[in-house]
Amino acid sequence: MGQSEMMRATRENIRRDLEAILNTRRLCVSTAPELAAIRTALPNFGVTDLVGSAIGTPEQRAELVRALEETIRIFEPRFRTVNLMLVKSRDPQDRALRFRIEATSRIEEWPEAIVFESKLDPATRSFSVAERSDA
Repeated sequence: MGQSEMMRATRENIRRDLEAILNTRRLCVSTAPELAAIRTALPNFGVTDLVGSAIGTPEQRAELVRALEETIRIFEPRFRTVNLMLVKSRDPQDRALRFRIEATSRIEEWPEAIVFESKLDPATRSFSVAERSDA
């Protein structure tokens, strides 16, 4: 397998793992502040359950973006940096929330940024993640 095939496979693995992180709902258990290390432990893998979550206002959406970015930063160790932003839909009738995930890799042979587009389906509250090919 050549280097370009290995990089393509690595990007696909990262995309799959991001989708798994975003579609896994963590346990609804709060931890004491003195147990901060538990935040990054397996029982806290994933995102808070979004069923019933208010995400209608710009402030609520900004908080969702912040929480998703922090979750990715904690549970995707291949990223050196990660930046998540809300992307406005071109279709005003589309109720899905769209996100752009920009990250730099810790992999030395891969200095450039990797960009993913993610979509939160409002009906199922599930995420889909695709690599952005024109980044």
